[in-house]
This record gives sequence, C-alpha cells and structure tokens, in this order.
Amino acid sequence: MECVNLKERFGKRFKVGHDEAYFAERGERGFADDPQLQIIPGRRGHVFPGPGDLLAAFCRRGPTANRLKALRGAEVYTEGADGVTVLFSADHLDQVAELLLLKRRRQITEGERQRLVELGRQHRFLSRGDGVGAQKNERPCVPAASVDL
Repeated sequence: MECVNLKERFGKRFKVGHDEAYFAERGERGFADDPQLQIIPGRRGHVFPGPGDLLAAFCRRGPTANRLKALRGAEVYTEGADGVTVLFSADHLDQVAELLLLKRRRQITEGERQRLVELGRQHRFLSRGDGVGAQKNERPCVPAASVDL
C-alpha cells in the first residue's frame, strides 16, 4: 500500500528519522529508503505515514492528546492506556506540528550562508606541502633545525 514519503514531502522543513522497527529489521548499518518506517519526531509525540494520503500522529495521554483529538479534520484511530493515535490530512501538519513540537530543520538566509562560507574560508585546513593535498608549486614544509645539547 502506498503512503506519504515524509522525507520527500516535508524533509526541507522537518527532521525526518526512522522508527525503532527500522533498525530491528535492517540492523544498525542497514540502509533502505522505506517510507513506511519514517517518522518526524517531536517533544510531545511523533508523526508517521498513515494509510493512503493521510498522516498519523501519536502522543501520550494528557492535555496534548485531548487537543490533538479536538483538531478539525482529525479522526481518532486508536486510543489506549499509553496514548492516542490520530489520523489527519497532510494539509493540517502545521497545526499538529505546533501541538507536538515537531523538530524542524535549521533554516538560514542567503546572507547567513555567505557569512558561514567566508568563516569557513578563513579557517579551512591549509596543506603543509608534504602530505596529502600538497600542491606541485608549494614549498615543502621544512622543520626547524634541531639543537643538540
């Protein structure tokens, strides 16, 4: 069954990770782009792909869960002793993100990007001339003369 690929659709705005089951199935170093096991983590819960074009949100019981259930267009999928899972349209992700405090990716302006590039240019690694990355025209680094005592 097809589901929403969180990384493709929301990866520029939110941090997208993997469910715990991803590593259980694939191992610590396993890699497969499986949209069904993607999640957007948050401080109060997380969002994961639901059936079809829907998204699902899980959070522990409490005031946040009550607000999540009361959202317009949200449908309670499961409600248990540990928490609530709610299905909602991807158009309502911004409202859910505010409630669950979903982790966002860092966004920087073009001016800030240029400032960081210039800082990197000032502090980048300079080759010593005698190792990897040495240029043909560079003078090799000569150690200072040692003094015999």
